[in-house]
Amino acid sequence: AEAAPPEMELDLIDFDPEQPRRSLDETLLGELAASIRAKGVLEPVSLRTHPDRPGRYIVNRGERRVRASRMAGLATVPWFLDERIDRYAQAIENLQREDLSPFDLAHFIAARESEGTSRAEIARRLGKPASFVTEAAGLVDAPAPVREAFDDGRARDTRVLYQLSRGLRDKPEAVKPVLETPGRLTRQAVKAALHAPAAAPAREELPTRRIEGTRVARAILVEHGGRRGRLRCNGQPGKRTAQIDFEDGSRKTVELADLKLIAWTGG
Repeated sequence: AEAAPPEMELDLIDFDPEQPRRSLDETLLGELAASIRAKGVLEPVSLRTHPDRPGRYIVNRGERRVRASRMAGLATVPWFLDERIDRYAQAIENLQREDLSPFDLAHFIAARESEGTSRAEIARRLGKPASFVTEAAGLVDAPAPVREAFDDGRARDTRVLYQLSRGLRDKPEAVKPVLETPGRLTRQAVKAALHAPAAAPAREELPTRRIEGTRVARAILVEHGGRRGRLRCNGQPGKRTAQIDFEDGSRKTVELADLKLIAWTGG
């Protein structure tokens, strides 16, 4: 018969401060603790030696099992040693178990980008589409109402959260009523709100100027290189470049062909 894995004292196990997952569902943790009381820990946890505290270990994979075992009153857990540190393996495991919130994933992506890894490479290593990584990354600074919608269970889908987050910045008057609606927020509901025609503002609120006899709107929102800003109307027909006033206060001349139109107002 195959030998049983060794046991490690729970008091000697520390959690990884760089673990991608930043929160745990207490209800699910309690259910796992109840299962462990009844059946024990069925899968050994992966540990590595602590670099600064001799005789102690850090969890690679299995944090939920360690926490639930402590809740269940156990003194030890089965384990195996693995000195490799693979942040992507941790993230993938959490994604597969649906233990990693979109906001935790956003911070994981930001951390990998700060190390010089491209989003395309992050997507490849996670086994996810590039669009999924882009949407998740956009949640790193999600507004509080969007986080609240996730916490209360009304919005759990990454794309919905991303659309709500972008919508609160670009079309707050359309998205705020959606967030105030009770019940689960679907992709269809958010998409409908974002594409609903905006109410026409009063004529005096439309700052325009005349270019060769035609009145054009000055409030044209565009995107260039992942940054948003307002297109400056310079009144020079035939030019293939334009100046953009970006949201961070900078100004740059760019090729018109490289711009993505986001929204405009005027008449």
